[in-house]
Amino acid sequence: MKIENLWKIAIAVLLSMAILCIPATAVPISVWNGNEDLEPVDLEPGYFIFTPTHDNSNNYYYPWMSDVGAFYAASQRNIGNFDYNVTDFWYDPDDVFYGSFYVHCIDGVCEDYVNDTAWFMYINGEYAEYGFGDERNKLSEFDVVQWYYAPYTYEYKCDELIVAVDKANATHYLGLLVV
Repeated sequence: MKIENLWKIAIAVLLSMAILCIPATAVPISVWNGNEDLEPVDLEPGYFIFTPTHDNSNNYYYPWMSDVGAFYAASQRNIGNFDYNVTDFWYDPDDVFYGSFYVHCIDGVCEDYVNDTAWFMYINGEYAEYGFGDERNKLSEFDVVQWYYAPYTYEYKCDELIVAVDKANATHYLGLLVV
């Protein structure tokens, strides 16, 4: 074999190895439905009592047609059958920035501060900047609530916290369709 042919083979092998080592975009593992399809959640009119998992002495009165209602219904009605850990440590309905609950874990997948990875909620494809449980997150029939467990970065600009979620590299997903 000629030296030229050996070089061509060596380059082809190296290129093949390099291509195999390039990470592909992550495909999220679903908490509930096996893929990024949406699972229907039938929400009733009216209200229910939501109790954060970290403190059973605190109860909150919420409409079913809310992000909390969809989440709770999916976890409790044998539809999704997943557990969660939610805190109200920052809950203050009068606080513009922290008037919401914080979701630490869904189905045993918990935030990872070391690797800047956490659960992020989107409503109708838009990042829910007000947070889980904020009264501005009212839902209507056919609204979509999605949760991504994804890496994030954050920075302060003019005293405002800016969070950038890397949904393309989400590792877990929960998608709900309000019906």
